[in-house]
Amino acid sequence: MKIGIITIHNTNNYGAILQAYATQEIFKKFGYVNILNYKNKKTSDGLMVVRFAWSVNGFIRALKDIYRVIPRYMLVAKFNRFINKYFNLTELADEKSISSIALGFDVLVSGSDQIWNPACISNNECLDSSYFLKFGSVNVIKISYATSIGNYEFKEEMLNEISAYLKHYDHISVREKRTKKILQSIVQKEVKIVLDPTLLLSDVEYDKLVPRKAKKNIVPYILVYIVPGDPLLGKIVQQCKKMYKLPVVVIDQSLHRRIPGAKKIANAGIEEFITLLKNAFLIITDSYHGMCFSIIYKKNFLVISSKKEEARITTLVSHLGLKNLVTKNETIEVPVNIEYSAVFQRLKKMQNQSIKYLEQVFRTQK
Repeated sequence: MKIGIITIHNTNNYGAILQAYATQEIFKKFGYVNILNYKNKKTSDGLMVVRFAWSVNGFIRALKDIYRVIPRYMLVAKFNRFINKYFNLTELADEKSISSIALGFDVLVSGSDQIWNPACISNNECLDSSYFLKFGSVNVIKISYATSIGNYEFKEEMLNEISAYLKHYDHISVREKRTKKILQSIVQKEVKIVLDPTLLLSDVEYDKLVPRKAKKNIVPYILVYIVPGDPLLGKIVQQCKKMYKLPVVVIDQSLHRRIPGAKKIANAGIEEFITLLKNAFLIITDSYHGMCFSIIYKKNFLVISSKKEEARITTLVSHLGLKNLVTKNETIEVPVNIEYSAVFQRLKKMQNQSIKYLEQVFRTQK
């Protein structure tokens, strides 16, 4: 059985690349897998050393990229090496050519990640029909796996557009309660909640991506992984640094040093990212996938979310009984020695449900 997956696989975001990798590896259990090498302009721009657009923000971003051109070049090179080494890609596709490239697949999969969130995949907040599988042969099976709309607030006309797209799907699954609620109200099909694919692989499976170089006497450190850059991060990191008297290492691609006194790593590759998470004493992050990998490696962690509630984060911590690890306040009590046996019992149950969903999907197609 030939399986084609369309997802966000070609950008400089650690979570996006690792969810694409995990999705590919999980679906290999059911057939031969290709990731459709679809070039979405907004996401693909992440692999340009200097990004440019004809707008004020575009000029500012280009100037920032030029200012940090050396770490940008190193970062992009590392991401491209990982993609070329580990992803089974089709030939490059755009909106016109993807229809012909997708012919011959028995199953087409959209997801995971926020490919149905216009703010994530479009510069002018439009839906991209390719992420809704508007291609494929007549008899192809169309499914979504852990697909997300994030926190996007849709207008009625856009919901009507989504409803029309989803009529062609045979099976729909998402990763958040909010996404399920919205989609279930506009489609006449069951919408399942499943785990983000990164959580379907074990720490041992991710360790295979890291070079086997023995590291002895690693000095304990606090790891900070910044994506949006929550305003509370700096204050809480300083509290933790004072509390544990440990050095701070920051994974942050931004131009500025947002955590004073910390060792900043702006050009970590995927392998380095995993290694830094694996060896940390404590992880502080404002990232959903930063949280996922903290759980995978059974780390003490804290998620900072002072802005609008992140549907992805709230759904997962609710299911795993980790609500107390998400904070919106400056004053925090950092957890140490999280009781992961109970967490992994819940996680195992969700993993089984997610795999069962896929097994049922493929069983009906044989």
